[in-house]
Amino acid sequence: MRRQNEARGFKVIAHYWTQGRFDLVTVVDAPSEEAMMAGLFSIAEAGNVASETLRAFDDAEMQRFLGAS
Repeated sequence: MRRQNEARGFKVIAHYWTQGRFDLVTVVDAPSEEAMMAGLFSIAEAGNVASETLRAFDDAEMQRFLGAS
């Protein structure tokens, strides 16, 4: 599974062990949303993971969305 996701261009940025609703948060970068969805499906096939995907935007992206310079 890890090799498949790396072949899709996934880059793991960080892992955080958390308290609360989720035990682990992993921050990853993928080359496209399609690659991200394919990766999530491959992880879900293992059957022992529940996930919630949050699309994040950096400051420059938000500035473009808001029309600010």
